[in-house]
Amino acid sequence: MNRVLILTVFAMFLISCSEKIVLLSNTPDFWSKKSPSGVGMNWSDAKQYCANLNEDGYSNWRLPTISELRTLIKNCPATENGGKCKVTDGCLSYDNCKNDACDGCSYSSAVRYSKLGDTSFFWSSSESSDNAGYAWGVHFNSGQVFYYGSGAGFVDVRCVR
Repeated sequence: MNRVLILTVFAMFLISCSEKIVLLSNTPDFWSKKSPSGVGMNWSDAKQYCANLNEDGYSNWRLPTISELRTLIKNCPATENGGKCKVTDGCLSYDNCKNDACDGCSYSSAVRYSKLGDTSFFWSSSESSDNAGYAWGVHFNSGQVFYYGSGAGFVDVRCVR
């Protein structure tokens, strides 16, 4: 019991610490702080940003896959990992994998759908398998799993290691 309490308190400390990397207790990954405030990036710049990131002494960062990024969704069961949205690392086709469930939940400007407090669209490293030049991501203002052309420059980044 004491061990569980200590681990819970430690996880809560990591989540609340905005100046350090974040480890969520239900994911195996460490998440960086998001990209510099107000700086949207296209997909190529996002991948480069993560590859060059040196945060809290770590330099082995990368852009997360769509399945990894979906682990950050909360309060929208259809798009949380294991939900009815079929877009995963193993299914990246817009035509065959994107379904109505991927549309997420109702729009909210409040922090409702992100475990890390995000409210905008974030890139993943996962490219569409049937639409060259498009990459998947998550709209945390609605929990939506969607893709954009890789040249879209308004997208946020959160790296993983």
